[in-house]
Amino acid sequence: MAVVADGEAVTYGALGALVHEFARRHLGQEGARVLIAAESDLRTVVAYLASFVTPTTVILVDPLSGPQSLTRTVDAYEPHVVVGVPSLEHTRYREAEPGHWVRREDGATGTASTKLILLTSGSMGVPKGVALDEPGLRANALGIIDRLELDTRSRSITSLPLHYAFGLSVLHSHLAAGGSLVVTKERPTSRKFWNTLSTGGVTHLAGVSFMYELLQDRFAGHWPQTLRQLSHSGGRLAPEVTRRYLDLAQRHEAQFFLMYGQTELMTRVSAFDLTRRPDKLGSVGLPLAGIEVACDEGELLVRSPSVMQGYVDSAEAIRSLEDGRPGQGFHRTGDLATIDDEGFIWITGRLSRTVKQFGKRISLDEIETYLRHEGDVAVIGSDSEIVICVTGPRSDANELITRTARAAGLPASSMSLASVPDIPRTNRGKVDYPALAALVAARPRSAQRVARDQRREPA
Repeated sequence: MAVVADGEAVTYGALGALVHEFARRHLGQEGARVLIAAESDLRTVVAYLASFVTPTTVILVDPLSGPQSLTRTVDAYEPHVVVGVPSLEHTRYREAEPGHWVRREDGATGTASTKLILLTSGSMGVPKGVALDEPGLRANALGIIDRLELDTRSRSITSLPLHYAFGLSVLHSHLAAGGSLVVTKERPTSRKFWNTLSTGGVTHLAGVSFMYELLQDRFAGHWPQTLRQLSHSGGRLAPEVTRRYLDLAQRHEAQFFLMYGQTELMTRVSAFDLTRRPDKLGSVGLPLAGIEVACDEGELLVRSPSVMQGYVDSAEAIRSLEDGRPGQGFHRTGDLATIDDEGFIWITGRLSRTVKQFGKRISLDEIETYLRHEGDVAVIGSDSEIVICVTGPRSDANELITRTARAAGLPASSMSLASVPDIPRTNRGKVDYPALAALVAARPRSAQRVARDQRREPA
């Protein structure tokens, strides 16, 4: 068995037939591109896997990104085929079959070396993507299989979106290991998801911090009988939550893998089973096979066979990519870290104004740009909260927070608004963010936020 979707079991033979039929009907052109609205369903899996039997570049997009964002992405990348979109108001495309759109004239040719483009999460403007090649995807899948010891008995579930690098890597690694994947659109917090997790033979569950925070009590009350592995990545998990899951995993003789990764490196760089090394709580583990790490003035550097080809934001940018792999130098992650004597990596912070919320990389500068018409505004934040700083009181605080969070693809409870006397600036006129953070910290009761009982997963 390869995939279980909508209660239907699909064998590897049947999946292969579906993949080759899709490729025969819709793909095959050298350098062609297919854009997939990556729902967690069988059609997405088939359309995506078809790229591996043809010289096709796939652009995966969030199916909930909205019509304007979709149109911007289609205009930028000029795909030949658009899959999984119920409605596409674009004069250059015709609907060949329900949810399947074909360009009326040939799209721009690309480079056959680029297999996948993942749009950077948190983008509120130009749909910038990370370009990855097939050897890199395969190398990362094999590294994950090796570290997690996946095999034909391993079965995971789509607890994360397939347009998200971590979620996609779960598909890669389990199918490459000959295991299986339960495909469901249900959210991990829903009863239907939990019922499938408990009765569907699932052995592995992947998640980000927010998901594990919400599921603590449910796991404490009922541990699915077949579940043997938990894996976490995508931002810091609070130590007390980590300890609770460590205790649960040990009690049920399961493994609890803590991981670190970046989309630019096809997600996972390191991993380790905390149940085997509880003394390393707080670390993100050892590098996967074939990956080297180092630190330069505190910044984590990674040399990996799965490093991206580069950033792209258009069809022209794809064409400009060199045909082949980039140099074998170290990739600068932008994360601050230390590496201990045993090689374990410890993430300590970020160099740039980028944070991770709910597994998504969020640019604080992009949020500031979005708020440029709101007066004197600056944004600070961490992996746990983003703070919109304004001068003077705001009568529309809740509306501003909700609107900004929606634009960033986050729940409103991830943001707050703090009123300050003024925005501190350096001698050069730039926002003095350390001074602003200190100012906000000194005024804890000035923050306004959406009530915690309204906390929800990102739309």
